[in-house]
Amino acid sequence: NIMNVMRCVYLELIWHDFERKDVLMEIEKIVKDLGYGSIDEKFFDLTAKTLDNKEIKFSDYKGKVLVIDFWASWCPPCVMEIPHFIELQKEYNDSNVQIIGISKDNSSATVKEFIKRTNINYPVIMDMPELSDFFGSITSIPTTFILDKNANIIEKAVGYRDKSFFEKEIEQLL
Repeated sequence: NIMNVMRCVYLELIWHDFERKDVLMEIEKIVKDLGYGSIDEKFFDLTAKTLDNKEIKFSDYKGKVLVIDFWASWCPPCVMEIPHFIELQKEYNDSNVQIIGISKDNSSATVKEFIKRTNINYPVIMDMPELSDFFGSITSIPTTFILDKNANIIEKAVGYRDKSFFEKEIEQLL
């Protein structure tokens, strides 16, 4: 479909360091306006164990705004974003917003210690191969997806973003 074609053209032009930045900016705007698509309904069939050994069912989050953050404890920009997500989870706890952390660390023990040290107040799971079926290959972290209440991917943020970026995106969806 046209969204995928535009995304491919955009990525191809970036890959070849296309000189016409004005054209790149226009294509980027079109891709953003078209959206990133929606998550397959099968996503909501997934279950996972959090690092505090609680089972989460993604179906429990159907109809909520989801902020899904792929991160790692060894990644400085990821670590800088974590306090934003802790604050946002507190602020939007009663507003049908759920933050979910998906760790790309190799060791769950490392992540458990990090969660304890930073007082993360939202579910954190270890990355699972099944997630790439829905979000694609995550090649850079942090990568954060924002989904609306209908499971449409509204934003894919690669790299560090400040709290106001996420607040703005969430507010538009409530």
